[in-house]
Amino acid sequence: MIRAGEIPKSILVINTDISERKQAEQKIQEQAALLDKARDAILLCDLDERIVYWNEGATRLYGWPPEQALGALVEKLLFVQTPAEWQAIRGALGERGEWIGELRQRTRDGKEVIVQCRQTLVRDDAQQPTSILYINSDITEQKKIEAQFLRTQRMESIGALAGGIAHDLNNVLGPIMMAVEVIQHSPTNEANADLLELVGSSARRGAELVKQIVSFARGVQGEKVSLQIRNLVDEVVKLAVKRSPGTLPCG
Repeated sequence: MIRAGEIPKSILVINTDISERKQAEQKIQEQAALLDKARDAILLCDLDERIVYWNEGATRLYGWPPEQALGALVEKLLFVQTPAEWQAIRGALGERGEWIGELRQRTRDGKEVIVQCRQTLVRDDAQQPTSILYINSDITEQKKIEAQFLRTQRMESIGALAGGIAHDLNNVLGPIMMAVEVIQHSPTNEANADLLELVGSSARRGAELVKQIVSFARGVQGEKVSLQIRNLVDEVVKLAVKRSPGTLPCG
């Protein structure tokens, strides 16, 4: 303290070099600006799954501004309900430090989006986990285009297989028509009970064939079954025996 009438002999000046800190702050600002220009949604969560960073890409994709997203639980904000594979994702992060896959998420206005999600476990210098980095790419339109392309391919395949389908239907309808002809000639013959069972069996196969064709056209996952050629031949042989001379009157 300088007293009245005293003349200061010197002035002590203390300067602290903050160049490195300012450079670091500038670098962080530049990196943040670059992240905001990214098309992908980039967010950072702490280990409690609360969002601590939310870039402009995330706002464009999901609709929430940073002030509403920061501090929110990521699975509560982005999902209508927690995905069934969520625990498996967390297990993969713990084991491999990274998970990549497709997820269905929601936006602020309730719209569903499909994202290619990459989650990376961030560690400090001591290799201890500190946060989880999310990079989400919107692939909603891409998935729609893929679905439309696959549907077009299915329709083209049905056109190409039309001849084969007609052949299969003829194989199914042939025994039915032959059995009906036999029953018409001998409607009271008790032996025709087997033919009625054959008609029912062939009709069911025909209905199943039509069902599979419709499912294929709609893109529904179908069930593959093997065709027993031997059984089909046996049925035709039975019909041929019943139609042998002496069994049926000649028309």
